[in-house]
Amino acid sequence: MNSRRECVTARTGRSSRVKLIGWSGVLTAAWLSYSAWAGPPAQNPSNRMPRVDPRNSVQLGFIPNEEPQQEPQPLPQRVATFAPPTEFPAPENSAPLTPIPRQPQTANVEDDGQVPDFSAAWWAVFVTAPLRETATPIALSIEDILVRAIRNSSQVRVFSDLPLIRETSIVEADAAFDWTAFLDTRWQDLNDPVGNTLTTNNNGPGGTPTVTRYLNDQFTGQGGLRKKTRDGGTLQFSEQLGWQRTNSSFFTPNPQGTSRLVLGYTHPLLRGSGQVYNESLICLAQLDTQIATDEFSRQLQSHLLEVLRAYWGLHLERANLAQKLQSLKRAADTLALLKQRQQLDAVRSQILRARAEVATRRSQVIRAQMGVKNGEDRIRALVNDPAFGDYDTVELMPTETPTVRESPLSMSLALSTAVTTRPEVNQSLRQIQAGCTRLNMSKNEVLPLLNLVTETYVAGLQPNSAFSAFNDSYNNGSPGYTVGLQFEMPLGNRAPQARRERRELELRQLRNQYETTLNTLQLEVKVSVREVETALAEMLSQFRAMDASTAELQYLEQRFEKFAGEDSNASLMLDNLLLAQQRLATNEFNFLTAQVTYNLALWNVKKATGELLQTEQVSWGRACVDGLPTLIVDKYGKPIEYQRDGQYVPAPVEEVPRRELPSPPPPFEDEPAGPALKPTGGRVEPKTSFWQSTKNKVLRRDP
Repeated sequence: MNSRRECVTARTGRSSRVKLIGWSGVLTAAWLSYSAWAGPPAQNPSNRMPRVDPRNSVQLGFIPNEEPQQEPQPLPQRVATFAPPTEFPAPENSAPLTPIPRQPQTANVEDDGQVPDFSAAWWAVFVTAPLRETATPIALSIEDILVRAIRNSSQVRVFSDLPLIRETSIVEADAAFDWTAFLDTRWQDLNDPVGNTLTTNNNGPGGTPTVTRYLNDQFTGQGGLRKKTRDGGTLQFSEQLGWQRTNSSFFTPNPQGTSRLVLGYTHPLLRGSGQVYNESLICLAQLDTQIATDEFSRQLQSHLLEVLRAYWGLHLERANLAQKLQSLKRAADTLALLKQRQQLDAVRSQILRARAEVATRRSQVIRAQMGVKNGEDRIRALVNDPAFGDYDTVELMPTETPTVRESPLSMSLALSTAVTTRPEVNQSLRQIQAGCTRLNMSKNEVLPLLNLVTETYVAGLQPNSAFSAFNDSYNNGSPGYTVGLQFEMPLGNRAPQARRERRELELRQLRNQYETTLNTLQLEVKVSVREVETALAEMLSQFRAMDASTAELQYLEQRFEKFAGEDSNASLMLDNLLLAQQRLATNEFNFLTAQVTYNLALWNVKKATGELLQTEQVSWGRACVDGLPTLIVDKYGKPIEYQRDGQYVPAPVEEVPRRELPSPPPPFEDEPAGPALKPTGGRVEPKTSFWQSTKNKVLRRDP
């Protein structure tokens, strides 16, 4: 009994100890979890870890900060430094990646559908600042690049020659009714054997011919004028003069001169008759010239839209380079912080992870630099301005900031405007007119040929002189005349019938093509208008996402600076921090892309409705250059906005005040070198149109 009681007591003691150990473990785990969530307790100023570069936002080094919160602490010497890229040599006194703190900014995330109050994006100064010290910067606004493209682009000159080439066919077709002068002369010296006594009538005794050769010297000449009338007839006025001498006794007088003045007219009665039929080729040439002019307008609008795409593409590439450099700076700052805390709580795996991220983002910077090169070269290829030079000598800098102001559009008004102004619609209508003209011509050609032939003349004859015969034709005798009909018709008449059927099929095809053009135009207008609405909504959403990512990164940076340790939570926080940096970079690029897409969508609406040339006041005129007609295309005045009531009014113009930027601070020792960014002394915003007003509010983060 006693031994059983002792066993029960021992078993109960062990169970109590197990429960105590279990509850202790639970409480310990709970405390560790709370510590990981709340962070370590506040430390005394004497033993607190020195904070390196406390940043509340992301800033480029050459952007000034008026009131920095504290001076950056020096970092330990790096083991290996990053060499600057060869395309952007970094001077010793520049620090494009120096972090500058600013005041915290709360995320403006509103879900009530209201448009946030955008201000200038932090990368806007980078886009308009020179990047290469060895190159001459050229500031380009939309107005400047359009004027340069219109005046210098070889592609525009290629397009402008097409209407002039087609216009020559009008004169060619009308020249068929011009007067034609003709002259035909001939001299004959015959020496033929005589095979008939009646040839010369020079016979001897017994009927034997005394002349065995027939000799004949003859000159004939005919000259005059002929003309095809616009009714289809042929009018001819000619004079025939001749002189002849022969050894025939039957020829008298010998020698003799002859004259014959002839006036003839042939008029078609069925096929080929009528002024409408005979001037159809002129009408077709005029329609072809108008079609070529519409094609020139369409090609010019497409080319200018490509120039604008290249312009905003360069803006995108330069801003992307700024974002990649900022992303690289964030990773370098994280690596520097880990190296500084290496002796305290940072482990080698964290340093290697951060170092790999720095290398990855540095490769993205190299790719972004190539994008800037390609963007500038694309503008050079489209504009062909000799002042642009090459990449090594000239740097192209876009000065326009993307607009974020909402532009209300009416779908029905855009569709009706496109139908009346799109050159493709005018082309289709004129092609239908040309098809109707060809069909009417084919109907006339089915008729048989029936011509009325008339001719009248006066003739004269005098010995040894053709000029005397010319006078004799008016003094003696009376005019003679000839009247007749000429008829011709192919049996079966299959060729004209087949030609008429082909013209009818072509006309039906052109009508269907016109319907297809309207449907395609309607689709383009709808897509362009919807793209404006969608791009605006997307831009607002991307702004909210970027703002939320900024707040997330600020929170994680503060947590990462306070929390340290060698457990898995520290490594997890490092991964979260690097992922948050990547998300912020992605959201910044998405917002930038949405801005550029929205601005391009506004220009695309102008092109879709056919108003691009009208709103930008692009026109052309004729001039003679090197003896040849030339279309001179130019852009007059400033852009204008086509109001909905049909009135053109100038766009408001404002100038942005100049501002001076201080020199950048010296760089940290433990951050990678980047492209040399030379501070700009300020700039004046170009005078922009209603669509690119300088009053537009763009995202800006105040320091």
